[in-house]
Amino acid sequence: MALLTTLINIYYNIVRYFMSLIFFFGITGSLLNIILFSRQKLRQTSCCICMYRYSDSISSLSTLFSVDFLAASFSSLLSLLFGLIPTFYLLNNVYPGNYSVVFCKMQGYITHTSLQMTRVLLVLACFDRYALSSSSSYLRKFATVSIARRCVPVVMLSCYLIAIHLIIYLDVVNSSCGIYQLSVLIYNSVYSIATISITMPLLMFIFSFLTFVNLKQRQKKRQQMNSAAIHRDIIRDKKVFFTLLVQLLLYFISTGLYAPNIIYTTITQNMPKSSDQQVIGLFINAFALLLIYIYPGFSFLAFTVSSKTFRRELFNLRKLFPFYCVRRTAVLPYTTTNRRMNTNDATNNQTF
Repeated sequence: MALLTTLINIYYNIVRYFMSLIFFFGITGSLLNIILFSRQKLRQTSCCICMYRYSDSISSLSTLFSVDFLAASFSSLLSLLFGLIPTFYLLNNVYPGNYSVVFCKMQGYITHTSLQMTRVLLVLACFDRYALSSSSSYLRKFATVSIARRCVPVVMLSCYLIAIHLIIYLDVVNSSCGIYQLSVLIYNSVYSIATISITMPLLMFIFSFLTFVNLKQRQKKRQQMNSAAIHRDIIRDKKVFFTLLVQLLLYFISTGLYAPNIIYTTITQNMPKSSDQQVIGLFINAFALLLIYIYPGFSFLAFTVSSKTFRRELFNLRKLFPFYCVRRTAVLPYTTTNRRMNTNDATNNQTF
């Protein structure tokens, strides 16, 4: 009983403080990303519609990556709203999914598909950076706005269809929301591990490694041309790869405990457990589920910290607010010439 009370208190404190921080930064960051990448200047590039391509010029900031990141910002916003608000509500109330089958199905389905779309769009962004850095003109054709705009609806439809089993088999049994058919539970475990913990991280690693190789090859060619502009390009490429590594590190932290937890839960589903084992298992499962919100919650901060271009464009957003565009009145020095100005001249010198 003492162990149960201790773990419950730890869990509640994690949700109340740490997850509240993730929720605040995630919602604020997603909204700012949507505003930033919806601007005309960035909307015409492929990367802004999916994620965000890293470079020091505005034109390269907005390619396939802009398309990816705009879509990923919407999906991150949905996952945080549908995933964390019920978790906060649970602190002082009964979880609605424990007595409402509709809420159980919809909350689990929308949260999972939104998170899955964010992950897939990150993979597409990694591929975009690889294609853009490639010397092959054929590969560079895939890093275009038109391709990105076709990919986003395909990704959304695929994620909704592949996870359709959740909305069918999620159910409330003994006042608990979950999947209770063993065959479906095994399928869901295999599907989750294969996509979240194997396929997506592997593709991210492969595309990132190939991007690193391409950047190294470009640096060798540029070093033969000794000039200040070439040196700036080399520094820019290093910043590109650093920003990529920050995003991937955040993703791996977010999903690192997910696969081991699913494997353990599936294997021990019908095994006899002591009360302490059950309590520890439930705590680890709840903690692993909370970790998956780290990536959508802190992705905006990762961009802001690691990309100077992103910080500059974010700072420029202040011009969109009315209080920044306050009309200023020019004050002329008091001279004899000013005294002799007629009424029309004085009117013409006013700033409106």
